[in-house]
Amino acid sequence: MVQKILGIDDQVGSIEKGKKADIILVNVNQPHLVPHHDLVSLLVYSAFGQDVDTTILNGKILMKHRQLLTIDEEKLIYEAQRRAKRIVEGV
Repeated sequence: MVQKILGIDDQVGSIEKGKKADIILVNVNQPHLVPHHDLVSLLVYSAFGQDVDTTILNGKILMKHRQLLTIDEEKLIYEAQRRAKRIVEGV
């Protein structure tokens, strides 16, 4: 496994106490994800980024029920638009 090669298998690679926890929760109760008899295939071939409901990084909830908890989304969008405009204008 990659984590073993990188020498971090004591920190990641399985869900255990003391290891970093990066997890996403996917809402599979949506029309484009039915039927869900094979969850792996469903996630690989049918799910999209917007199907992620909750994101947890290193045990900290960053997004819950599609709401960002650590970033001001309105400010982020404004800043991205402002910077894109500067790039397009060549400033």
